[in-house]
Amino acid sequence: MRTAPDRCPGALRVHEAVDGGLVRVRVPGGYLTARQLRALAQASASFGDGSLDLTSRGNVQLRGLRTSEGLGDMLADAGLLPSETHDTARNVVASPLRGLRDMVAEIDAGIQSLDPLPGRFLIGVGEADVLSVRPDLSLVGDRLLVDSRDAGPGTVATLLEAASHFLAIRTTEWRIRELTWDRPLGDLVEAGSPVALGTHGDRVVALPPLGRLTAEVLGRLAAHDVQLTPWRTVVVPRSADTTGLVTDPSSPWVGVSACAGLACAKALADIRSDAAADLGPGPRPLHWSGCDRHCGAPTGAVIRTATAKGYVLSDV
Repeated sequence: MRTAPDRCPGALRVHEAVDGGLVRVRVPGGYLTARQLRALAQASASFGDGSLDLTSRGNVQLRGLRTSEGLGDMLADAGLLPSETHDTARNVVASPLRGLRDMVAEIDAGIQSLDPLPGRFLIGVGEADVLSVRPDLSLVGDRLLVDSRDAGPGTVATLLEAASHFLAIRTTEWRIRELTWDRPLGDLVEAGSPVALGTHGDRVVALPPLGRLTAEVLGRLAAHDVQLTPWRTVVVPRSADTTGLVTDPSSPWVGVSACAGLACAKALADIRSDAAADLGPGPRPLHWSGCDRHCGAPTGAVIRTATAKGYVLSDV
């Protein structure tokens, strides 16, 4: 039984870090219009450090906030904060390159019609690649999956009904895996692999090193609609200028992630600088962590954890 509420940051719930305030803006399905991307870039420049950090759920974080007064209004004007009460509940990941914007919008509207889901609850839609981030509920093809187990034919309506059922039977649980699900479930469905970096028809899948979209990169991308993915990549039109992004699937940056490092008071080393300086051969995916909490570590990653005596390697 949990004794404290979920403290996930939101667009309105500011987390105070060493480098200033931090807010997390939910982006269902990772879909951002050019107008919304420009609004996020402007918000980061006006309130924070000018960059955007991608999360393992396809959301974005603004860091280094000096103040947050007026930020909510700016995000709401761009359609990035449609509901204050459901700010942290709108966690939806979607397979890239599948044209799922309308389905995601329908799920997002449905989420906002329910009591707020816990901020850790995650919904996936698309194909088996989304299962690699372990959603609580997923629509994979025409099947509803509950914690990656087949629960029968699925539609947006059945997914939302399952989310409502979770809310009805939970007490302090944040995730479906924390409770005993009282409906028939089939076999575990194997997770698929993320879409590779590079060109896919008229779109390009690109990787911002260590998941950070810098102000310079944002300036080049802000004319385009984009899709963020839970693998900290971004899908952009083929015509976009991808300077500063990695598009070569053989790049040593592929599979390397890191926590916030010295922006967090608990970090024991400058892990982001150390990660950038050490891109040689080694295990992938590899996550650099400044302490033993392993924040942001991808499922299945080997973790290089900073300690008072140096780094140690371990599994998640």
